[in-house]
Amino acid sequence: LAIQDVFQAYVLPVTTKNSAEAKFANSASFDNTQIARGSIVAVFGTQLANATVSAPSANLPFQLGGVTVTVNGIASRLIFVSSGQINFVVPSIVANGDAVEFTVNNNGILSSGKVKLVDAAPGVFSTTGDGKGKAAAQCGQVSSDGLSFVISNPPCAVGNESQFNILTIYGTGWRNSSSIQVKIGDQTLTPTFSGPQPEFLGLDQINVS
Repeated sequence: LAIQDVFQAYVLPVTTKNSAEAKFANSASFDNTQIARGSIVAVFGTQLANATVSAPSANLPFQLGGVTVTVNGIASRLIFVSSGQINFVVPSIVANGDAVEFTVNNNGILSSGKVKLVDAAPGVFSTTGDGKGKAAAQCGQVSSDGLSFVISNPPCAVGNESQFNILTIYGTGWRNSSSIQVKIGDQTLTPTFSGPQPEFLGLDQINVS
């Protein structure tokens, strides 16, 4: 039997219920209509944390600054908490639904809300971090001697049949889809890779020639 997810529970007391509803959004695009299982999301509200704290490593914790987040009762791994915003990874095992309940427990202050949860809801990270402007992307090229792969920042050189240059796009929310395409100008391209980025939970990437 293969166990793909680690289960962990924090039973924290609830002393106060926050009357202000918390709101979900894709952390890359800030689209608030729906989010994807396994993606990085942002929750906005009030009294969500007593201090601003970031996770100390890529091994994301279930509790940060006395704050926990659950989605349909399942604990989530936290990236960042502050009084007005929390970034975390939606558990991949949560079932889809039009009104899935989530809760934030900030040292006993309980905030809650509901969200539409789907398989895929892509969002591309931007260089400005606000879901607008230029995409967070990198260029890749095999060295002339064929012994290494060189990474650089855009603009990227267009490749040809003898030099397949790669564009790598970073975002979240598309790892559960097998039909991702990239449109550059008037050309629609099929990625050579589309799925989880291996070093950070919830982060997705696309490689396209």
